[in-house]
Amino acid sequence: MKALLYEYELDLELLLSYLVEGEGFDLQVAADQEQLLANCVKDSPDLMILGNCPPGISQHDLISYLHEQGFLAHGFLLVLTTDPSICELIPSMLQNNIECLLTPLVPSQLRTALRRIQARFRPALGWNQANSG
Repeated sequence: MKALLYEYELDLELLLSYLVEGEGFDLQVAADQEQLLANCVKDSPDLMILGNCPPGISQHDLISYLHEQGFLAHGFLLVLTTDPSICELIPSMLQNNIECLLTPLVPSQLRTALRRIQARFRPALGWNQANSG
């Protein structure tokens, strides 16, 4: 599965990269919002992981934009956030192809979430809500 990571803080980016690749994902890292959007256009990821956004950028606004542009239509979104309200707002917008984890999290929580996502995804068909059980 192809994964795309956007994390503002370099230390967290390195840790997340290690954990995501360790679960067998082919990972690309977006250094900034512009690169994130370019990667979405160029090669639609199966999984997009959004971590901390830089100051002045709202996770909710970025997710809304990605959704409106159709970048989340055929993949899965994993949001890592310190704001519990994000976890409550986003599912109504994206239905079942989202998972939200509150941070700080321990590595085993992320590994468990990544394994759930892999189990619910059929690479030949893309995201399949029938697997959301």
